[in-house]
Amino acid sequence: YAVYSDDHGKTWKVSRNSPTPSSKNRGDEAKVVELANGDILMSIRNPEKGYRKFAISKTKGETWQAAKVSDNLIEPACNGDILRYNHGGKDYLIHSLPSSKTDRENVTIHLSEDNGKTWSIKRQLVDGMSAYSSLTILDDGTIGCLVEVGRHHTATDEIGMRIIYYNFSLDW
Repeated sequence: YAVYSDDHGKTWKVSRNSPTPSSKNRGDEAKVVELANGDILMSIRNPEKGYRKFAISKTKGETWQAAKVSDNLIEPACNGDILRYNHGGKDYLIHSLPSSKTDRENVTIHLSEDNGKTWSIKRQLVDGMSAYSSLTILDDGTIGCLVEVGRHHTATDEIGMRIIYYNFSLDW
């Protein structure tokens, strides 16, 4: 479900349905972004690993279409972030996710020029173990990304993560 406000946070509502309502179509840790046409796109972590799920709301979050697996955006059941970026009069979606079907590693920035139907441009941000990420657009027009970056200590079999900040431009 989505919890949303259409009055700047004075009141809150819960969507009437879930885009992942059954055990056969599960999902969690979703992120939403408003598209240029007013539709809401939900990017959903897929617990089965492999590919990201997406759902659309054409009713400002009140109802959702059933989530569908995107076969062109891989992810290993890990939280990521998505945002809309208008640059030079053109809308882009930018998504940060680990680029692996099985392991939380190689966080990559994906770019869509068609509202998330395809993710044709990608740039690897982190080499190696990395997981959750968060994106923002800065006042100077660059993009900031916080990423959990870790190392596997083979002697103790422990994983240690730290938060690293990255900054890049759309040109990158």
